[in-house]
Amino acid sequence: MLTVRKKIGWLEGIIEAVHDGILVIDKEGIVQIVNEEYTNITGVKKEQIIGKQLVDVRPGALLPTVLKTGKCNEGVFRKEKGLEYVVDMAPIYNQGEIIGAV
Repeated sequence: MLTVRKKIGWLEGIIEAVHDGILVIDKEGIVQIVNEEYTNITGVKKEQIIGKQLVDVRPGALLPTVLKTGKCNEGVFRKEKGLEYVVDMAPIYNQGEIIGAV
C-alpha cells in the first residue's frame, strides 16, 4: 500500500507525464499546480504563477468562471503568443463541494 507521500509523488509524476498543459487553482483562484507543458505553451514559468491569483498573472483567464458556475467549459479556443490551442476546464469536487478547478 502506498503512503500519502508516495501517492502525492505518483500524482505529480502523472501530471508531468501528460502532454497537455495542466493548471489547477484552489477555490480562491490561487494557482496550486502547473505542469511543464503548461509553461511551454504559455511562457509563464512556475515561479511566476504558483501561489498567485490566476487572474493577476493571466488577466484573461476563464478558469475562475468555472469555480463560480460549477460547470465544465470544453473546447475553448485560445491564442497565446502566436500559438493556438483548445482548453477544457472543469471544477474539482470533494464531497459535493467545489474545491478548485483544472
